[in-house]
Amino acid sequence: MTKPFLAAEVKAAVWDCDSLKCPGPNGISFGFIKDFWDELQALNG
Repeated sequence: MTKPFLAAEVKAAVWDCDSLKCPGPNGISFGFIKDFWDELQALNG
């Protein structure tokens, strides 16, 4: 990786994923991430 990801790139990747799928073993789905995108983005700074 030569440069950080842009927020728009991350959002586009998340929105391309099926909302019922989970990106990891914690059970948090892409639908949850989409629903709470603004709140999660605020946590990231």
